[in-house]
Amino acid sequence: MNSTAHSASPAPAPGGRAAEVFGRLGVGDRTTVVVYDNEFGQNAARLWWILKAAGHTRVGLLDGGLGKWTAEFRPITSGEITPAPAVFTARPRTDMWADRAQVLDAITNPGGATLVNAVPELPDDVSVLPPGTAQVMSTSLPGSLDAPFPSLGQPGTEALPHPSINWPGSPTLRPRPDRRRLLAHIPAERPAIVYCNSGLNAPLVALCLVDAGHTKVSVYDGGLTEWLSNPNNPTAPRHPTV
Repeated sequence: MNSTAHSASPAPAPGGRAAEVFGRLGVGDRTTVVVYDNEFGQNAARLWWILKAAGHTRVGLLDGGLGKWTAEFRPITSGEITPAPAVFTARPRTDMWADRAQVLDAITNPGGATLVNAVPELPDDVSVLPPGTAQVMSTSLPGSLDAPFPSLGQPGTEALPHPSINWPGSPTLRPRPDRRRLLAHIPAERPAIVYCNSGLNAPLVALCLVDAGHTKVSVYDGGLTEWLSNPNNPTAPRHPTV
């Protein structure tokens, strides 16, 4: 995934670089891709988003990822796989990414896009967090609605905000009706700009919004990391709404 990124921006390259990388991985224009990871699904969702933003429509996400797959004793393989190169035609969808200017416009124009904060909520014991993380997790962009990505997981399998904390069982998403209910406070008639700390987790919430029927969803890939790097950018205390 990282090899599709610009050197000066965290947002993945929409054109020739994506075509080169995915083609080398054996992804052609008619290839059906199923993405998965061994975590909560946020890494797979980011790859899903990158493929979609590059114009590839034949892509799905394996709910529960490798953990659920192996827990069900399904077949796996090991060793290195060398895919046959394919021709990947990039058809960039720049509307799936938002930049700082679009975020600022959403802040200053209350009738415009809805900002959606996908950062996990603070744990009860903030001492488990790396230095500075609690402050970031308590910060929001003005006017944002909360949709922490772990809230979309099945109870008992929530992802937690630090890798030193494990969750029981295989992390899976809630059923579609439950996800739609949890995201119902985000107006579907307005564009939504989803962000997190660094762009890794936001695509999972963005994917679920698309699955819930939202048609104008973008990811602010710079996230709070980029936004807070400029002390003149406006911020607000976080007020959970989920």
